Parts: sequence; C-alpha cells; structure tokens
Amino acid sequence: MFPALAEQIGQQMDDGLRIRIGAHDFVVACKANAWFWRRFEKGAWEPETFVILERFIDPSRSYLDIGCWIGPTLFYGCQFARVACGVEADPYAYAELSENVARNHSRLHNVTIHNICLAKSTGSVRLGTRSRPGDSMSSILFGDAPQSWTAHGLHFADLLERFQISDCAFIKMDIEGGEYTLIPAMVPRLLATRPTLYLSLHPRLFLLSKLERNGRLARGLSDLTSRKAKRRRHSTLARGATHAVLKVFAFLTTCCLLAPLRQYTYLYDATGRRLTYRRLFAISNGTMAIVITDISWHKDSSGN
Repeated sequence: MFPALAEQIGQQMDDGLRIRIGAHDFVVACKANAWFWRRFEKGAWEPETFVILERFIDPSRSYLDIGCWIGPTLFYGCQFARVACGVEADPYAYAELSENVARNHSRLHNVTIHNICLAKSTGSVRLGTRSRPGDSMSSILFGDAPQSWTAHGLHFADLLERFQISDCAFIKMDIEGGEYTLIPAMVPRLLATRPTLYLSLHPRLFLLSKLERNGRLARGLSDLTSRKAKRRRHSTLARGATHAVLKVFAFLTTCCLLAPLRQYTYLYDATGRRLTYRRLFAISNGTMAIVITDISWHKDSSGN
C-alpha cells in the first residue's frame, strides 16, 4: 500500500509550496497549477498511481515518464529508479516542470527532462489543447486547435537512443488519447525489451477526435453527449444509446490497441485486478488506467 499519502504535509513558502511525501520533501512552483499541488498534498490525486510506481519500478534500471506534466509522478518514481527520464511536449507545462526540477536538484540528481513529443516518426509534430496550455490536457489529437504549436517529435526507438536509455524497465504514459496512435509504432521495441507499461487510456477523446472529421455524425454524437443536450431536452433514451455506442467503440478500439501486447504475462486495472475482456468493457466509459507487465502485482513469499 501507499501510507505516505496519508502523511503528506504542505506549507506555503515565499518561493513555492513545500510538499512532504513521507520522508521526501519537494518545493514546487505556485503558479497556474497551484490548485493541483494543494489537491496532491491532501492525498486526493490518484493514490493508486503511487502504489503502482512503488511496486513495479526496478531500482536497478531506468524509468521513463511520457507526459510527465509538471512532475508529480516523475518526482515520486525517481526515488525508486536508477535513472528517471521525463518527457513533456507542452512547452508551458515544461517550463513549470523545469522550474520544479531546478528547485529540487539535490533530490532529483538521477532525473533528466526533455521538451519533446513522442511521435509515430521522428520529425515536426503539431499538438495543442482545447483548454489552457500547461494544464495537462494537450495532445497530438488537437494539433489543429486554435491553441496549438509545433514540437520536435521522436519515434520511440529514436527517443531511447537519443537519451541513451538501454535498460528501461518501467514506462508511464499519459498523453490524452495520443496513445492510440503511438502505441502501435512502439510494439516491436516493447515486445523485444518487455518493460512494464502503466498506461492512461482515453478512448473517447480518440474516437471523438476522429468523428469530428465526419461532419454530421460527429455533430450529432457530440451534441447528444454534451451538457447542452440536457438543456435542449434530448430524450434520455437517445443520450443513453449514444453513450452505449461510444462505450462499445471505446472497448473495441482498446481491444485492438492491446491485442499485440497480450504477449505480456499480466494485464491489470489500476487496482490490481486481472484485466479480462468483461472487466475492460466495464471500465470503458472514459479514461482508464491499466498495467501491462511480466511481474505479478502480488508479491510472493520471497518478496518478489
């Protein structure tokens, strides 16, 4: 379990917010994302994520955090890894991440960070956000959004070579739907080296971004699933049918994504339950987190 979350203590400082996680102190910038750190210090943000990091990161090998945002998982995970490499494509989030790393350089001696984008192929990539830059919601799915930018993209194999990561044992990926485009390009290298994967999946974001290119159907589905639909008094049955259709497509899309990775020994949900097709369908309503690994979640009598 993760008792440290219950022991978090935060206090405001002139030069930032001090966060204590167990015996580990960090000072983070109090900027646009100060609300997140206040939530984080109360233990209200994804406690299961910290259980997973502590269980599956190998202390003798490297940890890769793809979509590390302003540093919460990177800061905790680096404490268990030989080397931790953080990748963040949003330049606004990266600026805050850089400041947070600089504030804590003595504790983050084994951390490197890079403002690049994981991509299907190496080269320039468009990505953007439909909300506020730097708020963790940027994605390659929104490259044509009003708030968008060009980033340097690296194919997974090129990323490992560029940053000299030859012993990666754990990858955390949270890239707001981009995983459905990028994981297929990673499969050959993943199956060759078999790192544990902790994936945040966003099938609805991916599906709706595709549907938006299909005009009338997209407008109908988006309308039925929006809050405005309630104000316009669309029937409950119509909204329910639309959600059901999206859930089925989310499930099928995710099954296709995961099929090549079923060569791994275990697939778990974020609570440690084995991920059957029935369970996968049950959690296909929105964002879902899964662990793909050759390591049993539950330790044996020897502690392994």
